Amino acid sequence: MVVAGHSFAADGMANQIINAFHMPLFFVIAGYIFGLTERGDAPVTRTLGSGVRRLLLPYLGTGVIAYLYWLFVLRFQTGDANSPLVILGILSTTFAYGASEIVRQLPSIGPVGVLWFLPALFCAQAIFWLLLRLRRKPVVLWVATVVVSGLGMYAGQRFFMPWSLDIALGVQIFLLVGWEAQRRRVFDVGLRLWQGLLLFAVFVADVYAGGLSLHDRQWGVLPLSILGALAGCWLVFDLSKRLAGAPWLGRALSYLGTVSLVILCYHTMDTGFFHWDWIKPISFLFVPGWRLFALKMSFSVVIAFLVTTLPGLRWVYGYRKPKSRGRVVQPAQPAATEVE
Repeated sequence: MVVAGHSFAADGMANQIINAFHMPLFFVIAGYIFGLTERGDAPVTRTLGSGVRRLLLPYLGTGVIAYLYWLFVLRFQTGDANSPLVILGILSTTFAYGASEIVRQLPSIGPVGVLWFLPALFCAQAIFWLLLRLRRKPVVLWVATVVVSGLGMYAGQRFFMPWSLDIALGVQIFLLVGWEAQRRRVFDVGLRLWQGLLLFAVFVADVYAGGLSLHDRQWGVLPLSILGALAGCWLVFDLSKRLAGAPWLGRALSYLGTVSLVILCYHTMDTGFFHWDWIKPISFLFVPGWRLFALKMSFSVVIAFLVTTLPGLRWVYGYRKPKSRGRVVQPAQPAATEVE
């Protein structure tokens, strides 16, 4: 979903449809996994430790790899005269702040691009763990979540917080819905035709009203944008279950889900820190979105194969050594990013 969102023209209808639900989907799944793995009952050290290992280490590791790529490849290709210490300082500041785009109040701090999602998800999970202390009082939990989400949405209109903390606050409503859906096994039951049509109608209404875009802090027409995003998420869950019945397609989607963290980190190498000149001209300005999507997926899957094969990179991105040839084995607890 994220790759598709970065393949079509930013002002096109396809991009607007994808933006209306694809980022909320990640946070709904994060809440779902919270319920599935009972992280709400786990000690805070376990929750934070898991987030550091599965989210922050890949985040920082990608930054180190980007710096090494500049140090040994890019600066010689571009004739960059900056000293390694200067670039290291710029990248260090950029990754320390973790902004998704240029901060209006601090324009000297560059954005980390798509990597903003990783520290934002880490913060969102930590906040959600705190909110779940209220789970024995469901009404209080829902009220507190709505208030926290509202504060995040309000704050993001005025200042882009470090590690996209404003987004982490604003998406708490999606985590709670995912958590409740897992507890009540909402997604285990397939949608009936009338239910699917109703959800589709809500989603279409939201898209035509403008939808939402978390990256841009555009929360759309509330509460329609929230309902539309949730409707889109539910439809995706239902469609995924139906597609999983096809063996070859199910295996392909399962593999992409397994390596989705790597795909997330590297699918914008044409526009991110790596600046691959041979990819840059192939953008949605000149190439149809579906071709750009195919290109991004192709080189991302190749990189994912290398990451899951090389021991050092495998450790950085949280993959265990394969037990058999061609098989990627992950840590026991799945990451919320495994929905590519």
